[in-house]
Amino acid sequence: HGNLSNATIWHDKNKAVLVSSQKAQAGFQVIDTETWQLIKTIDSAGVGNLVRSHPQSAFAFATLDFPATNRGSELLIIDKKTITALRQIKLNSGKTIDDMAFSQNGKFIILKTTSLKSTMPKTAIAKITRLKEEDTDTQELLFIDSSTLDEVKKIVLVPGLKSPKKQ
Repeated sequence: HGNLSNATIWHDKNKAVLVSSQKAQAGFQVIDTETWQLIKTIDSAGVGNLVRSHPQSAFAFATLDFPATNRGSELLIIDKKTITALRQIKLNSGKTIDDMAFSQNGKFIILKTTSLKSTMPKTAIAKITRLKEEDTDTQELLFIDSSTLDEVKKIVLVPGLKSPKKQ
């Protein structure tokens, strides 16, 4: 079953299509919103999770998780015209995508990532031997240009950092 909180809708050839993750398995469902019929499925290597789109972007973006391998998340790029998977973007090893959103104008897709250490059971952490110091318990915001698909900015989130008090 699809998870409607992890779905997006866009217009394709004068009709609206809904793309939803299948949550428990790899792939995404594409549904015609007039007939509510399944049009197709988009295959993916990992389990689909979040799905986002913006009217100004030619692409939809979906997160893929790999729970059996604990290898973190990848970003799947979907061409909205052909409704096909174009490519996957791998993050640094051990990063999971916790959330994603578009900037208001649609120019950037913003990913909030967390290192695998924060999202894994302690027994699994002990099995990782190559986890770099900079990858431990780090949260970041990644800004990706939604047209070129290039990473343009990375902001490391510092835990416990508070805004200066106004006087």
